[in-house]
Amino acid sequence: MVYTASDLMVLPSEYEPFAVVVNEAMCCGCPVAASNRVGAARDLVAPVEPEFVYPCGDINMLGHLLERALADRAVLKSIGRASLAHMRTWSPEKNIASTISAIQIAVSRVASRSLA
Repeated sequence: MVYTASDLMVLPSEYEPFAVVVNEAMCCGCPVAASNRVGAARDLVAPVEPEFVYPCGDINMLGHLLERALADRAVLKSIGRASLAHMRTWSPEKNIASTISAIQIAVSRVASRSLA
């Protein structure tokens, strides 16, 4: 089976305070899977499809996620439509609040690393 870039975008980043690429993909109706270290995962991906947010570095879980996601193209298309609908409700206020939250998370991670 052949999959195109619009079938599913995966962002497996170990550190990404807020990934604009997630916004861009979802605005195009592309479903997104992202590690839990992607700031946009909590605010954008999880409200649409919580199972598409997986623990960073858990290759087995990512593999299972991909198997399930790509097994049913109709469901994946539906998630893509839900992604676009969610982005249409995104406001500047939500964006600012989420950006502040992402910065706070990033700062706390940096602080915890420097204490270790």
